[in-house]
Amino acid sequence: CELVDIFLAEYVAPLDFARATTRQAPTGLVIREVEEVPLKGKNPQSTMREAHYRVCVSTSASESEIGAAIQELLSRPHIVRQRLQKRRLKEYDLRPLILDVALCPSVGDAHQLHMELCCGPLGAARPEEVLEEMGMGVYRYTIHRVRLLWGNGEEN
Repeated sequence: CELVDIFLAEYVAPLDFARATTRQAPTGLVIREVEEVPLKGKNPQSTMREAHYRVCVSTSASESEIGAAIQELLSRPHIVRQRLQKRRLKEYDLRPLILDVALCPSVGDAHQLHMELCCGPLGAARPEEVLEEMGMGVYRYTIHRVRLLWGNGEEN
């Protein structure tokens, strides 16, 4: 699920744009919706508030150790980290950006986590940062964003 904000040099009706891009899109890429937005309206990305992820991790930690790591993470009042922004290290608190982390049934030798993280103009949590803070010694992981929630209650 991705949102694309495109500015065109000349007007194209949304249905015509959808047809044209669908013809040019790679196999498997589906154009679900095209919507005209006001030129001076809010940037759609600025209204995004949550992203949900499915994270598959390979680690030597057991399910009970992962569960304990999740509980410890969620019980922390603050998680102060640093991020490089505009060539400067900036401190931020990751904890208020983590809404939920849950252990899902394992698939093969990989453990699956479901993460609900804040994202938007006031800050965004990254799944790999959450994994680092859990301290499980993850040696391989894949991240799949499965849902986006917007400030107006819409989802994608």
